[in-house]
Amino acid sequence: MTETSYAGADMERSQDQPTADAVKEKAQEVTSQVAEKASDLREQASSRARDEVNTRSTQAGEQVTAIAQALRRTSGELREEGQSQPAQLAEAAADRVESLGAYLRDADVDRMLHDAESFARRKTWLVGAGGMVFGLVASRLLKASSSRRYTDNGGFTPADYSSDPPRSYAELPIGDSATAAGEPSRQPAAGV
Repeated sequence: MTETSYAGADMERSQDQPTADAVKEKAQEVTSQVAEKASDLREQASSRARDEVNTRSTQAGEQVTAIAQALRRTSGELREEGQSQPAQLAEAAADRVESLGAYLRDADVDRMLHDAESFARRKTWLVGAGGMVFGLVASRLLKASSSRRYTDNGGFTPADYSSDPPRSYAELPIGDSATAAGEPSRQPAAGV
């Protein structure tokens, strides 16, 4: 009797084997389709982001060029008024602003990234100092906003804490901790 049960189990396994293989193949097929879709979506998102950065940099370049033109007009007006020194400064500023505008208008994302990388390699000390200044400013802003948020929510400020050491439970006023903290005491419900 045990031989027939083993034979029946072997037959069931052999019938289940093609089904298990089919399920594995289907799972692998679905996995590869999902990975392919994810790759396509990642490429589309990257392409959209590049297009958006290119569009924004072109717009910024046009705005900066308009500022350069305004500086040139100001320089001309200063020359007419006989103020040659400020006119020269305004003209030099207009030249630099105009070159920045042309760069922003003409550069694409890859060129800007390449230029930023090469600048960081050439001026590592400047990038490090800039990062340190940015970190200090960011930490000060976060500290100021967190203390303001804390006091706006009814919390204690550092000035609210005294220099006295914390008191032990034995030193607290008589009553439970809620009463000592100024909260109304809650009596347990009857039958609890």
